[in-house]
Amino acid sequence: MAKQYRLRRILSALKQHRSKALVAYVTGGFPDMRYTEQVAVELAGNGVDIIEIGVPFSDPVADGPTIQNASERAVKKGVGLSDIFKAVRHIRTKTNVPIILMTYMNPVYHFGIEKAARAAAAAGVDGFIVPDSIPDESGAFRRACNREGLSVVYLVAPTTPAQRMRYIDRSSDSFVYVVSLTGVTGGRKQIPSGLNAFLQATSKNIVHPRFVGFGISKPEHVASVKEQCDGVIVGSALIDIIAHSSGKQRTARVAAFITSLRRALDAR
Repeated sequence: MAKQYRLRRILSALKQHRSKALVAYVTGGFPDMRYTEQVAVELAGNGVDIIEIGVPFSDPVADGPTIQNASERAVKKGVGLSDIFKAVRHIRTKTNVPIILMTYMNPVYHFGIEKAARAAAAAGVDGFIVPDSIPDESGAFRRACNREGLSVVYLVAPTTPAQRMRYIDRSSDSFVYVVSLTGVTGGRKQIPSGLNAFLQATSKNIVHPRFVGFGISKPEHVASVKEQCDGVIVGSALIDIIAHSSGKQRTARVAAFITSLRRALDAR
């Protein structure tokens, strides 16, 4: 059973060392399950603090074209929650990096809420990010996860009022996912012009660590936001690299990309 020890330890260590978290997202089963297991170990070895594995779903409403395409390809291969749990069990034999699953409620309901929480904990998962779930309506799922020691991560966006931010913070038990913009995931050339002001607002209303995602795609983005958050989440830019390379070249490109983000986060 996970009991969140891995996630709690890394969050505590980051705070103690005044370090910023690097969270990397990959779509489970893209381009195949074997690679999902391989890249998770590679990411951990190159400085990623937390790995987010996306559960393929036919209607990923929070995701842009890059992740939608990856998810669609995995769905066509029949990849589902059971396959992701199996992959995490294999990953756990090689690394203890915390693993959070990004999913929508439909696959969880289909699998069974209680069953999904038990299976996730048994596999070595540390928590869930569910973009289409809010604290007010996810009581049964959150209770099931709490019983298994799993974290449920909620999101705040630029449109989230201050009072609502505080409520989401109180409902959280690990970190809060700060969505940098109104829209879907995807690499951007520039970060939103109002992001710094939004991050200042989150700092006044959120006590838990704040990890910024959506549109963070290069070291310059990381450098520009790191002083106002506790970590960054990178997904679409990484999926682009995976989609457009293979073999040793893919391994080298992923390593170089992650290393560049890590250096940007750690630079003083």
